[in-house]
Amino acid sequence: MAELTGKINREIAVYINRKGNVIDVSVGDSSTVSLPEVEGRRDSTHLLGIRCIHTHPTVRE
Repeated sequence: MAELTGKINREIAVYINRKGNVIDVSVGDSSTVSLPEVEGRRDSTHLLGIRCIHTHPTVRE
């Protein structure tokens, strides 16, 4: 994920459940990525057994 983020210069977010299955993948722009509504949310800030892995591209100068 980190290597791909660097190559495309975009943020990536991946939701993974407790079994290790990918639930959703989102690709944003260089500074943000939208986090879609995912089944299994307890409320707007908590997920039930789902993890979000999120990357940031390296700032290029």
